[in-house]
Amino acid sequence: GYGLYWYCLEMIAESVDKNNITFELEDDADLIAIDWNLDRITVNEIMTYMVELGLFESGGERLTCLKLARRLDDTNSRNPEIQKLLNQKY
Repeated sequence: GYGLYWYCLEMIAESVDKNNITFELEDDADLIAIDWNLDRITVNEIMTYMVELGLFESGGERLTCLKLARRLDDTNSRNPEIQKLLNQKY
């Protein structure tokens, strides 16, 4: 589960830029299961558990990690859209 957690964080962080500040994991359990050569049900259970632990938020069909937004460097955190998102969630 630990490796899968970091994998998800890296996938989220990789997609963040000035045009994408959703902090959503774009891959679903099916794609991650294929990448990791695991059963989809197992990956889904691990991801659900990570949400229960508060490591991620569940936004319908997608996982998000808004905690990642709080840990951005000063350059990124000055973006008004990121500030707006943080103010709505925290």
